[in-house]
Amino acid sequence: MSKTVQAKAIADEQKGNENSSKEASFDDLLVQFGVDASNADASLLGLCRFLFSSLQAQKEQLSELNANIRDLISRLQESSNKNSKNSSLPPSKEGYKKPPANKNTSLRQSSGKSPGAQEGHKGSGLKKVEADEIIRKPHFNAACQGCPNFCECREKAKLIGVRHNYQLLLKVVDEQHEAYSLACPKFSGMILEGSFPDTTKSVQQYGESMREMVIQLWAVGIVSIDRIQKIISERTGLGISTGTISSYVKEFAGKCDGILPEISNFLKDAPVKGADETGIRAEGELQWIHTVCNESATYLYSRGKRGYDTVKEEGLLTTASGIIIHDCLPMYFKLNNLQHGVCIQHLLRETNAAKERSPEHADELSKISELLREMKKAKEERIAAGYDGFTSRTLKSYLTRYNKQLRKLLELFPAPPKRKQGKQGRQAEGKTRSFLLRLKKHRDAVFLFATNFKAWFTNNYSEISFRISKVKESVSKCFRKLTGLKQFISIISVLDTAKKHGCKMSEFIRSVFRGEGKDLVSKMLFA
Repeated sequence: MSKTVQAKAIADEQKGNENSSKEASFDDLLVQFGVDASNADASLLGLCRFLFSSLQAQKEQLSELNANIRDLISRLQESSNKNSKNSSLPPSKEGYKKPPANKNTSLRQSSGKSPGAQEGHKGSGLKKVEADEIIRKPHFNAACQGCPNFCECREKAKLIGVRHNYQLLLKVVDEQHEAYSLACPKFSGMILEGSFPDTTKSVQQYGESMREMVIQLWAVGIVSIDRIQKIISERTGLGISTGTISSYVKEFAGKCDGILPEISNFLKDAPVKGADETGIRAEGELQWIHTVCNESATYLYSRGKRGYDTVKEEGLLTTASGIIIHDCLPMYFKLNNLQHGVCIQHLLRETNAAKERSPEHADELSKISELLREMKKAKEERIAAGYDGFTSRTLKSYLTRYNKQLRKLLELFPAPPKRKQGKQGRQAEGKTRSFLLRLKKHRDAVFLFATNFKAWFTNNYSEISFRISKVKESVSKCFRKLTGLKQFISIISVLDTAKKHGCKMSEFIRSVFRGEGKDLVSKMLFA
């Protein structure tokens, strides 16, 4: 027997003795060390028995504390390693600590094309602009300056080229509305007086273009009210007040509130929709912005809670029909009136996190993500060929491979030992095993994008609908009042819906101010 094998055998024997001593009772130890309990001093024996039981209790407590410390260290390490490639953390939250460039963790797949514009691309450079005013500035050789023959030569000069610089000049136009009265000969000299338009309510006021600019800067440009006031005042010389700007935002949000039911009714009956939620602070407390959206409409609403009660209170999803795509949050599965699909992009990120936690099983974990990507590519090819689904044989083969790989992974990540009697709470399965069990439990939701070609592979529409709120959060950090948050999401819901239909923002904002927004959005969605 070699020295290495012999040393290993001795170590195993010692380890076995240690384990046996740990499990041995006090009476077993007396027998092991040859102590006759009947002849021993009773008080001394009782003291030893008490010390032994105290030592055993301390060992159990120490073992539990060590397990908690290991779990805490694991959580801290995982939290510090979280990034946009292995979790739902957005890139904007990563700060200066960006994840390392690792091709194995990137969710982007190579298209096989070279970078930049592809062959046959027409390009989209700056096109000729139809200017409101043309200013011509001639340029001659420096030697011509001050020459006595310049005037004579200028008449014979030949134009060799023109270059255009398009300047943006903000002008203040005084649109004066004048009301007149006259004596009408037709009605025996009756005095007829002209009336001012409804949009002109005072002697002096700002016009529609000012309101459009304010809303675009506030809701699209994410500029604060104070900065809007400074920008407009500096560029135009008009001393517009922050109170006037706030009143424009409040007025526009009120008109958007009247449009939201149209968007909600459309999404209720939409065949496919996505749902998600994100946190933001308002009035010093955490609030949740919920979204329901698809490629044609966006509906946002905010509440102080995140769970099913909030969704039920809003009522949109509880009365809706069709398919809903989400990130596997348990509250969504309570919506029995909808068919559920899981965002595969979230699953791919969780797979990356599992591979980082267990690099020794990275190859086996990769097979799940590879299968899902293979199905996505095959679906795209089927759609391009004019098909609306997979054959039953193809689906069966995908399901077989999926189930087989899951069984193998669950064997690699077995269930933890059962809790001792008296311990409360559910036994923690561990992050990776919990993820695998979720893949098994919600297999139909994972496969929905393959079994129903209408379902999406990702929930990107929901992610995109939150981008503007994340920009707002990074700029302002929070909303001082809940009313400001509600105004913001109401306006963003309507503007994002209009944007999805290619509306020009300035014209659309003008229509909403005029009270035409509801009819306009209704035609967009239900035409």
